Amino acid sequence: MSGSVIPCVGAVVIDGQGRLLMIKRGHEPGAGLWSIPGGRIEPGETDAAALAREMLEETSLSVQVGRLLGRVRTAYFSVFNLTVLFTLWRPWRWRGQAASRPRRGSVRLSMWCCSSSIGPASRP
Repeated sequence: MSGSVIPCVGAVVIDGQGRLLMIKRGHEPGAGLWSIPGGRIEPGETDAAALAREMLEETSLSVQVGRLLGRVRTAYFSVFNLTVLFTLWRPWRWRGQAASRPRRGSVRLSMWCCSSSIGPASRP
């Protein structure tokens, strides 16, 4: 892995029916691909603040950040020569309804889905 390292957060949100909240990216990099909600950490922003902001922008949900699940360092969209350091969190509480078509952010669609609903070719 080479190039710039971009610090990002991601939310692993599972509802009471065991479904995972996924978003379909609306812009590059990865337009049209499915992902978990999240994004870049802005300068001076904490992981928790970044996750709360990204969740509101991408899904219209207000979240309280819960437990740290882990960190993943990966070449993400290698055509852009970027390395992304994802810090994954599990929100323990959220408020609101996930908007299927959020008004802001770089998301085309958000939905609750079972892991079998999205094939590997659809994920970044």
